[in-house]
Amino acid sequence: MEKTNRSTPNRAGYSIREFSAAYGVCLQTTYNLINAGRIKSFKIGRRRIIPASEIDRLQDEAT
Repeated sequence: MEKTNRSTPNRAGYSIREFSAAYGVCLQTTYNLINAGRIKSFKIGRRRIIPASEIDRLQDEAT
């Protein structure tokens, strides 16, 4: 079965704030998940980005 991309097309990743708002969690919870290794992220300059593929993975785990 082919995996479908449920994240916004042409979007490589989301900011911490965008991720937190989309999932209804506070910023600190998102940082805690990143620090615990449950969510992958990377930095571009001073910004931390959560890849769109991580959001797809989390959605797959929830179902």
